[in-house]
Amino acid sequence: YFDLATLVTLSEKKEEDILSILKDVSEEGMINQIDNIYQFSHDRILEAAYSLLSDDEKSKQHYRIGNLELQKVNKQELDKKIFYIVNHLNVGVSLVSGESEKKHLAELNLMAGKKALASSAYASALNYLQSGIALLHENSWQENYDFTLELYQGAIRAAQLSADYEVLNTLTALVLKNARSIMDTITIYEANIFACIAQNQLLEGIRIGLRV
Repeated sequence: YFDLATLVTLSEKKEEDILSILKDVSEEGMINQIDNIYQFSHDRILEAAYSLLSDDEKSKQHYRIGNLELQKVNKQELDKKIFYIVNHLNVGVSLVSGESEKKHLAELNLMAGKKALASSAYASALNYLQSGIALLHENSWQENYDFTLELYQGAIRAAQLSADYEVLNTLTALVLKNARSIMDTITIYEANIFACIAQNQLLEGIRIGLRV
């Protein structure tokens, strides 16, 4: 779905020109309209239209849509639209520049990841949290320790719950290498113990618990 205001902004055309085009497309049965919201009448039509864009153009438009939505929402609305906004921005991540912008997108991915975890969408949560990790500065463990730790803790929890044990092991090693205290690793060890239980590696789970 898409709204008229966003389409006008993205197309950089006059509203009356856009309305004329939408009227023709609607009469052909390719889109449906409810007030100022439009929706493709079939997924195949959406896929065909999307395939006409180059990869660079897709990234550019997703990035613009994500930023437009981000500028429009207030803090109360952000939680409702977080998946929509972050999905667009992540597709256009190659256009994100500057450490502050990368940090902001990492924060949005953390927010989306935590919401997905709470909704039991574990694979999606892992994708968001890994996307956030990928945006971190190379010195983030030293310069922004608490935020970095929170991202990794969430990603490890999501990896455990989605049974992605390879990612779990990789992320665990990075946290244990950079953690400043044993208390910062408790949730990491807990996730690893539950992973052992899920894989019927009970003795290894006991060993982890005793070592901690």
